[in-house]
Amino acid sequence: MPDGDTSIPLAVNCENIMFAASKDHDLFYGLRVTNNSDRHLFPYLVYFDPSDYSIQSWYHPPAEIMAAPLPARLKDSGPSELKVGYGQADEAFQFTLADGISADVGFLRLFVSTTYVDMSVLEQHSPFLAARGDAMKKPPAMDILDAWTYVLKTVRRW
Repeated sequence: MPDGDTSIPLAVNCENIMFAASKDHDLFYGLRVTNNSDRHLFPYLVYFDPSDYSIQSWYHPPAEIMAAPLPARLKDSGPSELKVGYGQADEAFQFTLADGISADVGFLRLFVSTTYVDMSVLEQHSPFLAARGDAMKKPPAMDILDAWTYVLKTVRRW
């Protein structure tokens, strides 16, 4: 976050709103997902852009046969965590505004499952940029443990 690490606990059954506001277009963000439960979890981070109707996967476990990216918390250990957008080789997130635009909104949704789920079917390019002949994909039936949504609002500071 602009001033360092900011923890935003998720509140279930409501919007979790985070503002990314700045004069500086060179700010980058990362996200840390923490598992404090007794279940192995597979997180999926998806960004919905209502300005162009695109859907981007920001984190998807790389392989079906891998161990859960967020292992269960053991009795005598701390919670497991997954860093997205910083740490190893990941690219940081950046929120910018086009010239003449003073605010924009996007939705960052965290899906969590106890098993691997191929969530790539959720991704879509903007329909305004779609080529002819593209077919709609139907998402597979899935058993999602829970999901939360962050509403990201980018505003320009003067």
